[in-house]
Order: sequence, then C-alpha cells, then structure tokens
Amino acid sequence: MAERRMDWYRTALDAGLLRELTERRDLPGLLQAGAFLLVWMATTSVSLYFYLERLWIPMVLACYFHSMFLVFLSNGAAVHELSHGTAFRTKLLNDVFYSLFSFLSWNNPVHFRASHALHHQNTVQRGVDLEVMQGPVKDKLNGWNLLAWFTFNPSLFRSWIGVAVLHALGRSDSD
Repeated sequence: MAERRMDWYRTALDAGLLRELTERRDLPGLLQAGAFLLVWMATTSVSLYFYLERLWIPMVLACYFHSMFLVFLSNGAAVHELSHGTAFRTKLLNDVFYSLFSFLSWNNPVHFRASHALHHQNTVQRGVDLEVMQGPVKDKLNGWNLLAWFTFNPSLFRSWIGVAVLHALGRSDSD
C-alpha cells in the first residue's frame, strides 16, 4: 500500500517562544487540576444534596450543569495531555492525575495510551485512526445529534460502557 503524505499546516512560531509555552511545571498543573476537581466535587455535592432533599428540579439542573461542565471542560482533555506527560514536570504527578482523570472519564489508562499512540502514528487516516471519526459535517448537525450533545447520547454511552465491560472481561482488543 502506498504511503499517504498529509499536507499539514504549520504555524510559524519562534522556537524560544514555543519552548517557553510548553515548559513543564508542577504548580500550574496542580492549580488547573485542583480547580477542575474542586468544581467537579462542588457540582457533585450540590446534585447529591438536592437529591437527598428530594428537590427534583434543582437536582436535574445541578446534574445538567455538572454534565455540561464535564463535556465542555472535559476531563478527557486532561487524560490526553497527561498521557503525553506534558502537564507536570514531575512524572509521579503526571501518573497520579492521569490515573485519576482516566477513572473519572471511564478511560482505561493502558488502552488509552496504546490507542493514542496509534492515533499519532496515523492521524486522520480513515479506518486506522479511531480517535478522529471523519464524516460529512451535515450528518453531524442533525436534530438528534444536537439533542444528544446537550443532553444524553445513548450510543456514545453504550460504546464507552461496552468497551469498559469488554476490557474488564479480558477483551483487550475491543475499541
């Protein structure tokens, strides 16, 4: 099979500035991870409080806010950066937070690292890169997808849970 070359766009950026912007430091990583976890715990606690008090409408709103927080400021993005070891200077902090955020986002940390390495070797290659699903934009903007994006996506949930269950049963080849 002939090798396909991608014509990637590269932003002109001074090497010194790039080095400064990508410097690994522990304190900013701790502040960002800590702030995310603080909001996560607060929204979880508020949702639980409303549930225990049987205040159903505020509970639904709190759960919705919690879910949207997780979608739009996704801990999946944290898993991505932590899998590269780029969030913290200290390897132990990267590993601890990688495991924590993987757990919170239903990511198998071993599978994600392997899958993500494959993604970087074959970025946007149809049939090989399983992280970037390509398709016409018009197909992704229908009413059902918009509703699923802002509420609950049963097919995406089923695929996440399905992979987690298959991994738990020893099927490491599932994706």
